[in-house]
Amino acid sequence: MRRLALLALLLAVSGSALAQSLGEVADRTKKERKGATGKVYTNDDLAEAHSAPERPAASAAAAAPAQPPATMDPAQRWRRDAKTRRDAIARAEAKVAAVQARIDALLLDRDPTNVADPNRMQNLEAERVKAMQELDAAKEELAKAQQALEDLEEEARKNGVPPGWLREP
Repeated sequence: MRRLALLALLLAVSGSALAQSLGEVADRTKKERKGATGKVYTNDDLAEAHSAPERPAASAAAAAPAQPPATMDPAQRWRRDAKTRRDAIARAEAKVAAVQARIDALLLDRDPTNVADPNRMQNLEAERVKAMQELDAAKEELAKAQQALEDLEEEARKNGVPPGWLREP
């Protein structure tokens, strides 16, 4: 009987402890943490930051490169533009080389497995055609990048920019 009474008493005490709502526990924890050192961020803080009309500094810095800063001297601007265009040419040349290497590998297909499979030859031909289309697109991209650099050089010449400003360092 004593055990049963003790068990009933324990259940009653634990039941009242469980009767606290989650909100009450959260409020109590929040009050306890306010006394601790450091800032505790809550969903309320996030909502305030999200509704703030001003942009954070990180997004403002990310948007800044779109327009050259007013303090950038003309030589730096021309060098930056020339470097950007040379980098685009280098990327396009690398893409052309990679696609050409893939085409060469497809043309030299010496895989001894499934040699007599007719689907294999059709698949190889389809891959070659697709790779040739990619090569044409990559060469077109390279031509556009080269034309962009030539246009920049022509614009610089018309504006009296010294040729050294456009050369690679």
